[in-house]
Amino acid sequence: MKHIDRLTIILAGSLVLILLISAVSYLIWGNRMEQQVIFFPTHQTLEMQGESRILPRKRTRELEIELLVKEIILGPFGIDYTPVIPEDSRIRSIMLRDDTLYLDFSIDIVFPEASSSLSLEESMEYITRSVQFNFPDVKKIIYTVNGNQLKVSSAIMTE
Repeated sequence: MKHIDRLTIILAGSLVLILLISAVSYLIWGNRMEQQVIFFPTHQTLEMQGESRILPRKRTRELEIELLVKEIILGPFGIDYTPVIPEDSRIRSIMLRDDTLYLDFSIDIVFPEASSSLSLEESMEYITRSVQFNFPDVKKIIYTVNGNQLKVSSAIMTE
């Protein structure tokens, strides 16, 4: 009987210790998540509206922006919104230098498999709005497709 009691105490103590370590690490480092807003057009009016997402923080701003753009590609959660760019689009590269973001997409963004309700220029406006809303230090975005610059470069959008 004493053997079982000792084993129970050791297991309970270990569990409490693990719980304390977990609680202390959460208080020190936090959950490393932050709220981001992604803008999508509504189905009826194509009016720009924001949808909130909770995204994990990354090591660099580039990685955080890449995650945000990937979320834009995935499309909206809400059924009242329509996607900004084709789901088969891919980010080929992303580079942040000073206040300029260079964003290179696959050719699928220009020649989507399914039709889109937005033009390429409108899609870039939505991406620009989402990136600059969440990362106000990004003043300019240079869009390229397969390394070729589009005529659509977006400077800071003001209302």
